[in-house]
Amino acid sequence: MKRKISFYLLAGIIILLNSCSSSVKVTSEYDKKADFGNYNTYYFHKADVPDSEHPSSLSAINKQRIENAISKELNLKGYAKSLDPDIWVSYYFKVADKAEYRTTTTYGGMYSPYYGPGYYGSYYGYGHSWASYSTTYHYKEGTLIIDLVDVKANELIWYGMGTKTLDEGNTDPEAAINAAIKKIFNSYLFYAGQKEPVMKQTKNPRK
Repeated sequence: MKRKISFYLLAGIIILLNSCSSSVKVTSEYDKKADFGNYNTYYFHKADVPDSEHPSSLSAINKQRIENAISKELNLKGYAKSLDPDIWVSYYFKVADKAEYRTTTTYGGMYSPYYGPGYYGSYYGYGHSWASYSTTYHYKEGTLIIDLVDVKANELIWYGMGTKTLDEGNTDPEAAINAAIKKIFNSYLFYAGQKEPVMKQTKNPRK
């Protein structure tokens, strides 16, 4: 599947997916030359990803969860699933190892002898000390990329990406996936057959 749109620069655009401890950071863009009024149906298509990007594999159950969540969001926008679609939907997931370096400086006081010409002779004075400690925090980031492609033109018309720190203790991955995909599709500003983007997503403007 061709990727001809110049705004699609995957390098440097990441999404976090699966943590309860931080919010999903979303980036999206659409082809302003595409006629979204022509799109009413969709179907899933395997992502065409360069081998150099090394996407992480997804389990069958998580693939199904992702597709169910995407279908739900597209259905809410009036799109129907069809074997003869107007739009191909593809997605893939990546995990990256990250490290954050922090330096903490601690301050303290100490008593030290001071011998000076004071009237009472030698006495203990109050001095200062400090120390710096460096700590490295290792964590993982998950990136879910969703592409919408015009079937006839074989052109990318929209992409959405969400970034989230992975939480290994998350016991409800389905809820996390649903929440992430919902937030990603909040940035998709078109309803089925709707030529112009809408800025408010409360209801289908065609109804």
